[in-house]
Amino acid sequence: MTLTYYVNTSKLPPGRYNVVATASWNGGVYLANGPLDVAKKDVFKITHKVYNVAPGSTAVLVINITNLGPDEAKNLRVSFTPSQVFELHASNIADVATASVRVLGDLAPGASVSTAFLLDVSDKTVPGVYTITLVATWNQTGVFMPGVQYINIPIEVRSGVDMFIVIPLVLTALLIITGIVIALRRKRRG
Repeated sequence: MTLTYYVNTSKLPPGRYNVVATASWNGGVYLANGPLDVAKKDVFKITHKVYNVAPGSTAVLVINITNLGPDEAKNLRVSFTPSQVFELHASNIADVATASVRVLGDLAPGASVSTAFLLDVSDKTVPGVYTITLVATWNQTGVFMPGVQYINIPIEVRSGVDMFIVIPLVLTALLIITGIVIALRRKRRG
């Protein structure tokens, strides 16, 4: 009989470990041991810039990923997770399904790759700092399970200037100031 168990090694440093397993039942015990090799996981350095973040706008999130690990990250993908403040911008219904995932391909050690997401900012968003989460997944040679790294990105939403309010106010102020200047000039002349 073969039993398969997944062992969470995420907290173990890379190296070779001796695993001991004990099975016991009524009237018997079986002891087995063997090696467990934990590979060094690729780690990514993430930098980001966000442009045009105001309520009701479409913001641009640009991320740059650098592979700091010792091995090539194969089939690197970055996925956007749902948010109450930000929605992925899609120009038509066909884009909705693909807008949340970027397939970035293979990334050699020390190499970098960039990608961007268009984010629609809810018009009901109160100015403040909100965090979105991206999930990077990749395959690594010699590692059974895909690598996963969660990327938390704080985004500051600032109150936008509503030009439909500002321009009429400025024009009204200019008309009032012009009227006062004309009235003062007439008063001096006359």
